[in-house]
Amino acid sequence: MYSKKLFFIIPVLFLLFNAIIVWILGVNIPFFDQWAFIPLLGKLFSGVENIVFADLIAQHNEHRLLFPRIIFLTLAYFTHWNIKAELWVNIFLMACIAFFMLQKIKKDFLEEDGNQNFNFFVIFSISLLFFSFGQNENIVWGWQIQIFLNILFVVLGIHFLTQPQSNMWHFSWAILCGLVAVFSFANGLLYFLIGFLAIFLQKKSSFSQKITYLSVWLLVTIFVFLVYFQGYQRPLHHPTPMLSIQYVVSYMAYIFTFLGCPIFESDAIASMISGMVGVGIYIFGIVQLFFLEKRNTKPFLSEFTPYYFYIFLSFYAIGSALISGLGRVGNEMGLAQASASRYVTICNLFWVCNFVFIFLTLKNNFNLKIMYKKIVIFFAGLLLLAIFASHIVGILAMYEHKIYMENCQKMWLNLQKETENNNQKNYTKTEEKAICDCVGEKLEIIKIKTQILKKHKLSFFFQ
Repeated sequence: MYSKKLFFIIPVLFLLFNAIIVWILGVNIPFFDQWAFIPLLGKLFSGVENIVFADLIAQHNEHRLLFPRIIFLTLAYFTHWNIKAELWVNIFLMACIAFFMLQKIKKDFLEEDGNQNFNFFVIFSISLLFFSFGQNENIVWGWQIQIFLNILFVVLGIHFLTQPQSNMWHFSWAILCGLVAVFSFANGLLYFLIGFLAIFLQKKSSFSQKITYLSVWLLVTIFVFLVYFQGYQRPLHHPTPMLSIQYVVSYMAYIFTFLGCPIFESDAIASMISGMVGVGIYIFGIVQLFFLEKRNTKPFLSEFTPYYFYIFLSFYAIGSALISGLGRVGNEMGLAQASASRYVTICNLFWVCNFVFIFLTLKNNFNLKIMYKKIVIFFAGLLLLAIFASHIVGILAMYEHKIYMENCQKMWLNLQKETENNNQKNYTKTEEKAICDCVGEKLEIIKIKTQILKKHKLSFFFQ
């Protein structure tokens, strides 16, 4: 019998490490996109203007951050915008994703009388993946609630859509999950497209039930897309998607780098190679399931059915890579942007599917020789070592972020004092760039927004 304590202790240890990191390295200082949120905070605390629905659903870059903004405002109201509170929400959402995935994996792969080494490998792999410090931006940047919220509800929604005994309750919950996913992060639109395939392939639904569900899903999808793109404007700082046609090789390199970032997030080239390896594992797994399908006399696609949940999650990650590449090819940061740590949380969904294929291989579901299984174990070990290395690099990145943000705080406080004393200092270009880099705004706008924080005693002004 596999140890229930083992199943509990390993992920809890990873969760505890993340909590310690937030406690030590988290800072109560707004970073980059968070400065765009300050005018809305001014409305909340001034009481002069009411916050309306249009404020909450307003476009930010490609996204409609309805649900993250509700969370931000609620936390800000009770904590005077102590950004560390947002970091604890990030950890909570990360834990929800990880423990839900562990429960799914436990149900599908772990056996009470199974090999204990295999059970440990499964639990450790999934914990290492979903609690990864490689997603360091999402851990120490409160703004990234949007990604964790999106991924959590995509995972839950696909879970409801792939239930063997799908019913109206499951279907309704899947729609609600989709709404939260879409209005948390733009990639959530992919969820509704994947939903059509999930409903169509639902094994135990009758033909009439599928038609009903597909019709309702179509109406909801049309409604969501219409609302989302009402008044939508393409961010001017993003290159046109047509560049992906002109630079096909760069586009493909971006996709591989994006998909490989959970393995080697810190290096773009290594991440691209990891993405290629990941695609190879993915194709191998799909092909093996296909040939297993052909060897059996069971109904068509019966071998794929137990793994639809993981395959659809991988579709979401792959679709995110394809869409992100369309809007990023030609970006001055190139592949470095594709391997950004904030994408690790999304691409974990691709790699959990790859690990599922590895688990299947090691459980003899695939007809492989012993030598081939040893090769699989060897490569799986290399993957885990690479992810572990990303944990270490992630810790260093979070420490550097803390030092950087504390230096920025000193500059903003000096800037605020000079503004109050009417001391119009002439900054050099280097000094001005240093002040503006972690805000993404011009110096005059930073002065105005810093005054809002000072007036209402928000963030680092609240002691």
